[in-house]
Amino acid sequence: MSAVFRPLTLVAISLAVFVPAVGAADKLSAIPASVTLENAERQRIAFKIGTAAQPEDKIKLSPLDKEVCAGTLTLKWSEDKSLLTVAAGKLPKGVRRLDCALVAESVANSAATVKVEITVMDENAGEWESRAVLGFHQAGASSTDSKQNYFFDFFIMRGLGSHAKVYESRFNVWGNVRVASAPQQVDTGAATFIANFATNLGSVPVNKLAQGGEFLTGLGVRMKAWDQGERIRMLEGVAFWGANGAFTDPGGAEGRRIYKTPAPDSQQYQNFKSQFPGVTAPFIGLTAPDRERFYRQWGAGIRVTGFEKNRPYAPPSTYMITLGQDQLISGGLYKGTVARADVFYPLPIGKQDGKWQFLYLFGTANLRISKPSNGVVLALEPAAATVNLYDSNVAVVSRASARDTYRIGLGVDFVNLFNSWRGK
Repeated sequence: MSAVFRPLTLVAISLAVFVPAVGAADKLSAIPASVTLENAERQRIAFKIGTAAQPEDKIKLSPLDKEVCAGTLTLKWSEDKSLLTVAAGKLPKGVRRLDCALVAESVANSAATVKVEITVMDENAGEWESRAVLGFHQAGASSTDSKQNYFFDFFIMRGLGSHAKVYESRFNVWGNVRVASAPQQVDTGAATFIANFATNLGSVPVNKLAQGGEFLTGLGVRMKAWDQGERIRMLEGVAFWGANGAFTDPGGAEGRRIYKTPAPDSQQYQNFKSQFPGVTAPFIGLTAPDRERFYRQWGAGIRVTGFEKNRPYAPPSTYMITLGQDQLISGGLYKGTVARADVFYPLPIGKQDGKWQFLYLFGTANLRISKPSNGVVLALEPAAATVNLYDSNVAVVSRASARDTYRIGLGVDFVNLFNSWRGK
């Protein structure tokens, strides 16, 4: 058995099979073909020739390298002598990963051999700590037109204490920053848009890449963790505080919404007067409020996070639901209660160890828990392009949003991409 020290470096696990001069029916195989273990973990390996299982008395294993693997790997056959159990011990100090090659040989045919690579990883080696997702989403509010934006979402979670894994820590701190571009007009097919995503993103002007955003930071308290074999699910109580809003001038061209006011004999007039009393100008310009500060928000609730314990590169899935307040949903004020649901789910693609599992589906909904108002739609005629907000015949009215919001989209996690590339 041979071994290679690779301190502080994660590399791909590979299986090398000796190809002896034997027929397919006599070929020795190992199932699974490769094994990755963390400290104190164990895995069983079955040896077969064709479809026939090979017990202990029909398999000869190469001796372990005592200088390197003694105390790190333990080999033991199962009670019925049909499966080889490989158990990981403690790695030498300063070593985060050890790659060992184990050779098995058929007793009946020395030409039938198979080489299995067994990787022992320190429990810190696969620690997940963040995601950085770049993608495209659709966002909107109740009874309004939706918008499509490019966005960047960065999330990080750190345990408070000496534990290496966040699901082992009693307390975790976390933060989330999301920045969205200016709205994009997408009139191509989905397949064409995905194929040309990088080109389309590169064509967005730099001054339109960051038009709005959201910042959240909070504390998580682990309430319970379930070990489900290959997966760990953690239930946390969470509380957060944050802010969101636009990075643009509400009176600029991006927010230009100017309409003609209805004539007194119009069927729209009474509806218009009830919503905009005192407006007598020929035109009305609607803008967002000119706020000195971002809209504040806070909330508390629960979050469920799923970690792939034996897939060190795989990002976790998260589901969070909270109750709190959000000024962006309640007319610019702390008023009423807002329920928030936030989901990030990595698509099950990539390799067995979680490499190249970089595609995320996500969605967020902010719903105010209060009695809704049902008004009559006010249909106004848009003003000519020559009319501006600063014209003397335009009445400017600012209103803060009080509508439920949502967003849903698809993105690429660059943390997983970088780690997968670095570890190849």
